[in-house]
Amino acid sequence: MDENAMGVWSGQKPLCVAGCVAGIHQDHSWPNTALGSIALSPCPCAELGVFAGNVSRQCSGSISEGGMWKDELDLSSCETTLSDISRELCQIALALSSNKTTQASNQIANITSKPQNLTTNQIAMVTSIVEQLTGEATVNQEVRDNYLQTINNIQLANAEAIYQSQLAMNSSTRILASLDSFLDNLNISTVSRNSTSNRTVFSFETFAITVQDVYPGSFQGQAFVVDLGPVEEAIKNTGVIDQDALKCNGGKGNTADKNSTASLHLSSSILEDHPATNRTSLTQRLSYSVFLSGVLFLPENRSTDQVGSIVVAARLACLQTNKTVPVRTNFLIRTKDNINSSSCAVFNTQDRFGAWDTAGCIEITSSNGRKDCECRQLGHFGILFDLNPTSLPENLAIVLSTITYVGLGLSVVCLLVFMFTIFISKKLLADKQNQILINISISLICLYLTFLIGGFTVGVPPLCGLMSALLQYFFLVFFSWMAVEAVWLYIKLVVVMGSDSLTSKFMLKAGLPAWYKHSLQCVFIIFY
Repeated sequence: MDENAMGVWSGQKPLCVAGCVAGIHQDHSWPNTALGSIALSPCPCAELGVFAGNVSRQCSGSISEGGMWKDELDLSSCETTLSDISRELCQIALALSSNKTTQASNQIANITSKPQNLTTNQIAMVTSIVEQLTGEATVNQEVRDNYLQTINNIQLANAEAIYQSQLAMNSSTRILASLDSFLDNLNISTVSRNSTSNRTVFSFETFAITVQDVYPGSFQGQAFVVDLGPVEEAIKNTGVIDQDALKCNGGKGNTADKNSTASLHLSSSILEDHPATNRTSLTQRLSYSVFLSGVLFLPENRSTDQVGSIVVAARLACLQTNKTVPVRTNFLIRTKDNINSSSCAVFNTQDRFGAWDTAGCIEITSSNGRKDCECRQLGHFGILFDLNPTSLPENLAIVLSTITYVGLGLSVVCLLVFMFTIFISKKLLADKQNQILINISISLICLYLTFLIGGFTVGVPPLCGLMSALLQYFFLVFFSWMAVEAVWLYIKLVVVMGSDSLTSKFMLKAGLPAWYKHSLQCVFIIFY
């Protein structure tokens, strides 16, 4: 039906008033409109998720002749609402809707070449255009170069504008999702490879990515190493990242470089459950990324948290996002930061805002300005600093630790003196009350010693787990013997008469459960 036809139908009933029918005109959608009324359609930028006013169009004509749309559109609202840059971005969006992808990619790369001028809304608009370019960027070289250059330019924009755009439109996490899709689907057969590493590498001022296809049946693990010197120098980098500073060291049992700016190690187990594991004819896409600027990974609460390292990422296209895989990471942190108030973390893009998850990583060692951690999933890794640490000042912590060690040491000595006093007297040793006290003393001595030794096993998972199990065990034994003592006192002080049958082999009846019934719990904790 022609959009200027007479009459407007709504469902099954004709409207009483003639008007203009709904239709598409000059890339705008117009609703059914009564004769003499003005219809509104969002400005082009509304498609980019940013309100930018409305285009208006008059429905003229007469009752006898019917409604007639005017061809002229009133764009005054769009013109007054949008800045020059925003209007250009709207034109790019229109070019994309007309399948002028290459032209649009050139324009967006040019507009974002001065990123400090971008506002919060403009960053959200650029993000929408970047998402629309993703598919074409995987197959078209010119679009790909402009696509990646635009992502680089965005990271040079004002951090506050990026943060506010993320709050309003999830811009940062959408850019990361777009980049992940690009890495998974890039046709690397048409891309030149780095002559040194024989890998596909793209590097810019703020980030670099490397892509390769691996054979599941022969993958023996790999370490991705970023060697850009101290973190401060890497972050202040003004030139393109040196591709030779990004290294992939393959081989079974390979460990990350301890002298690098950052590194991560993937074990061969990440592909063990894949159906192509025993076949060498199928390849899987493995990609790494390094981000020198943390503006795409800003914590939602910036007053308490801050990224204190470069961000490195590993992605395997075939891997489910919720699959648990071991990833070993090693980071050099900024010299001005307190390593004790930092945590290894993985960035969760599934969260609405995007959140750093410290629970997904375990610290292995922390010394000499470096942190070595193990995480349970692939993703974007970094070091998160607590700007308002609740930990005690170092001097106070030393004083309290000294008091603890001296106090527990004296307690152990006093308990040993007590036991020695009992053992040298046969009369005292024969008393069941004293025998119970000896068992309580033994459990306390073991408890104190385990606590003292356990402090030196932090960061060594097997030993730390063993100490935790022993602490649990000796606590339970101690409380069990306290219960035994309570039963004994009840028998001797309340029952009194006829208590002989109750006290017969009492120590054997009470001692075995007190010492052995908790051993299974200890074993369970060790192996859990």
